[in-house]
Amino acid sequence: MISKDILSSKFVDDYINECPHCNKGIQAEILYQYSEDFDGTTYVDVMGKCPICKRIFWGKYNYEHLFDPLGFPQFIEPATYYPQKQTETAFSKEISTISKEFVKQYHQAETVEQLGISDVCGLAYRRAFEHLVKDFAVVLNPDKQDEILSDTKLSNVIANRLPEKYGIEEIKEIANRAWWLGNDYAHYTKHYVDKDISDLKECIDITQNYMTLYLKYNHQVSTIEKKPNR
Repeated sequence: MISKDILSSKFVDDYINECPHCNKGIQAEILYQYSEDFDGTTYVDVMGKCPICKRIFWGKYNYEHLFDPLGFPQFIEPATYYPQKQTETAFSKEISTISKEFVKQYHQAETVEQLGISDVCGLAYRRAFEHLVKDFAVVLNPDKQDEILSDTKLSNVIANRLPEKYGIEEIKEIANRAWWLGNDYAHYTKHYVDKDISDLKECIDITQNYMTLYLKYNHQVSTIEKKPNR
């Protein structure tokens, strides 16, 4: 067993300095630590508590029998960590404004994917994408909001609820691809066997980026007028 004094002075400062729950920078409280040898490698199991959110986390770290000039053991990145720190895709101000539900559900899908549940997360991405397309269509057709939101066929929303305007055709083309790939996770038979979740996410990403560009373009064109006498 490694002493708590060594853990608190070197290990905590260098490695347990951010809570995986609340993502705050912390000086963790060490509740438990234990070292074990397995296949010639020594591992250190550490249970810590966040002083901010008060939640518990655990890590299994590789431990090398090397010491620095001050006599402290050298640790390298954890072999395993729980809970795993989740990453979230950042979306533009435009997308976050017009479709808060898309952003929320997309982040939920990411959490499921990072837990390794790939089949379920595909359907979650597909559901989030439907919110994005419908909310974008509502922005372009605010007088038809009820019709758009009640439309049960996403294909119809893409084909008929997105107007024939400059910059929309590219959105419709890639949105169809995201819809096709998303449907593979909603049905028994998979049609696009050479495509996976990364392709679905890429199509969604391209779609939302085109939407962002369209919204920014129209905002600037509509708010910047030519000054007289120039």
